[in-house]
Amino acid sequence: MDPAKPVMAACIAGARRFLPALGLLLIYLLAYIALYLVAALLGLVFFGIGAPPGFVIVAMLIAGIFALYLVFPYLLSFVICINEDVGPIRALGRSRYLSAGYRWPLFGMMLLTWVIWFAYLLVVNVLARIFGPGGGIAALIMMLLVLPLMYAWLIGVYSTAAYRLRVLKDGVDLTGSVADVFD
Repeated sequence: MDPAKPVMAACIAGARRFLPALGLLLIYLLAYIALYLVAALLGLVFFGIGAPPGFVIVAMLIAGIFALYLVFPYLLSFVICINEDVGPIRALGRSRYLSAGYRWPLFGMMLLTWVIWFAYLLVVNVLARIFGPGGGIAALIMMLLVLPLMYAWLIGVYSTAAYRLRVLKDGVDLTGSVADVFD
């Protein structure tokens, strides 16, 4: 048996899922642009009516968390799009279905990850200031070294969550068949 065949099959399967994943990415991009525009308008309205800057910051933070909670049910959609071989719209619907009833724990895990990330950035910023002019470059290198780890962590969380939620909600035990995605 040719040892390259399984690798080639996996590459071809991944290439077939490129367009659905790209479509999903474009939907996400449009949603984020819409959310940023709404946030900018909200900020302009608050500043326009003369609200104190502290109030505007707190209001924007609350609005940001609310917006994140609105889009959060769809964060499993990339994993679903690839693992279940479905299109972008179907993946969004499946993600919403699978995450229903489990959104707060998933949201909490993501929020905890981002809090750790921002704490790390704060430490890196303090260290950069201590080391003076060369500290900025060191801080950038430190950030770029850890950023992939954070995203790998989140991808692992979402992938595991999507798998376990399929087992819980669909009653499908995928043990031994997860690798079938690449066939």
